[in-house]
Amino acid sequence: LWTQPYLDPAGAGNMISAITPIYFNGPFRGHTFNDEYVAATGIDILLIYMESLVASVKPTASALPLVIDDDAHLVSAPSEVVEAIFGPGVTLEDTISCEGDGGGAISQQLLSCKITESDTADWRWLMTGIIAEP
Repeated sequence: LWTQPYLDPAGAGNMISAITPIYFNGPFRGHTFNDEYVAATGIDILLIYMESLVASVKPTASALPLVIDDDAHLVSAPSEVVEAIFGPGVTLEDTISCEGDGGGAISQQLLSCKITESDTADWRWLMTGIIAEP
């Protein structure tokens, strides 16, 4: 499970978390588990770090690496890819909007720009095909 990007409460910047459940099957310390949920584990990744990882993926000379969620929101991409999708001068930070929760807690960073809302028809067509229901 990948979370939506959010603002790190400790001040490190925008980040995303990957979380997965842990199941256990078999005996352990006198108890027998039958594919039971026992814990969860996860990792937080700064979006700036994820952007550098994504930028290093270049399977072909013309490839444009990016990470999207299942609703076609852009999660991470190098600056040249963001500009190719949303236009010159647009940054990854520009595709994220801050919305308060109304309760005074630290605001969550919510993805706002869908690639299907790009001004570039080719990107809209491509993403519409990728996220189409089977």
